[in-house]
Amino acid sequence: MVTDLTSARRAIHLIIVQGEGASATDDDSHYGQFLNIREEFLALRRQRDDFCPSRDVASNPVMRRPLSDDRVHITAQPAASMLDAANAVYSLMLRVLVEIYETPRHPDERRRALLGGATGLMKGYWENCRTH
Repeated sequence: MVTDLTSARRAIHLIIVQGEGASATDDDSHYGQFLNIREEFLALRRQRDDFCPSRDVASNPVMRRPLSDDRVHITAQPAASMLDAANAVYSLMLRVLVEIYETPRHPDERRRALLGGATGLMKGYWENCRTH
């Protein structure tokens, strides 16, 4: 929570550290993670000339029969289970973030715990998507 000049400076520092201002060697920052993904991509391109990092996928996948033709109703397993789990994790992560920022009176230790939970959900969600 930003309440004064000191906390504002800390918040700005965190934004810089997590963004492009991060060191290229800081694997925990968003920037470091993007650099790692880029290096993995370039390594695969060097190893295989025919490497194509994408494939046709469902656009706007949904769990329930769609009301619109631009949605794809996912029923096949394991895709349906994966989509359901991903939706649940994403929804929980958003709820935790709302709790952090909509309820500013949480003690600092609780805010840190909530933020750690949200970050863990983000990382877990990303890792799960990368491995499946």
